[in-house]
Amino acid sequence: MGRTLSQRPEDGTKTSSISSPPTLSKELIGKVAPANKTYYFSYHENKKSLIEELASNPLYFSHFGGVKIDATYLSSRDIELCKAEAESIQATGMELIVDFTREINNYPDITFLEELTHSYTRSVYIYRRVFEKMKAAGIQQVIIGSHMRPEMWQKEFGRTPEESILNGMSAFIYLANEYGITVFLQNSTYRFYPSKLVAKPTETLEAYYSLYSSSSRLKLAANLGFGDAPNQLINLFSNNLGACIFASPGADDRDYPVAFAHSKNKETFTIHQNILKILDADYRSLNELISDKQLIATKHVNYL
Repeated sequence: MGRTLSQRPEDGTKTSSISSPPTLSKELIGKVAPANKTYYFSYHENKKSLIEELASNPLYFSHFGGVKIDATYLSSRDIELCKAEAESIQATGMELIVDFTREINNYPDITFLEELTHSYTRSVYIYRRVFEKMKAAGIQQVIIGSHMRPEMWQKEFGRTPEESILNGMSAFIYLANEYGITVFLQNSTYRFYPSKLVAKPTETLEAYYSLYSSSSRLKLAANLGFGDAPNQLINLFSNNLGACIFASPGADDRDYPVAFAHSKNKETFTIHQNILKILDADYRSLNELISDKQLIATKHVNYL
């Protein structure tokens, strides 16, 4: 497991930088096929360069048009290295999207709770620095979700933790927009509202409408790895959907490939062909990843 953001350069530790950043070969320029532009895979390794991973197998460019990286990947590298790597990847036709989900954990990394003054101030500093690196690297999309409510909450704060989280999200989205970044809000295992009578995906949609009032650069991401019924989730989000995140919830901590659930439930659903399709399972090999992508493309999803 990599370091958390609390151990990252914003706290005084050294970022990764090299005088000659790795680049992809010229033969890969423009390699991504238009038909694959909306298929992304997830890269969760922060120590190994994404450039090295892509260069290790040209099959990535035959099947995908983008990569989802964790915010930690940018936090652990200086701005010039982020820019150089992104430019080399984008020259192939691939795009990048940054996922803050793992880092938005209330503690020890990013919190949306303004009442936790020190932690919140530090959180804003952290994600502002990531936005600066994204702007330099030409990366224009991020994914976020909610985080757990704190165990202790004072009545003197005058609002619920959920209200504070929404306010903190609004500040995050507003700042992201100032950097030209579009935010994808995904359904979450954590609640947006204290009522236990509301289904979680419905809460996400309500939160989306609340947040959209202050930003038009906001879309929904349907994360199918949280166990919500895919068709219900897709239909609920359909008018505002920007991305589908694919994984199958398992009995352990692993996010299984789509094939794991598809073998038991062959349910299909319909989305617009321009929707981003992000494969986010814990794949054991590139072949398993490609097999899942082909399953999604041919049997799991119908396109408008």
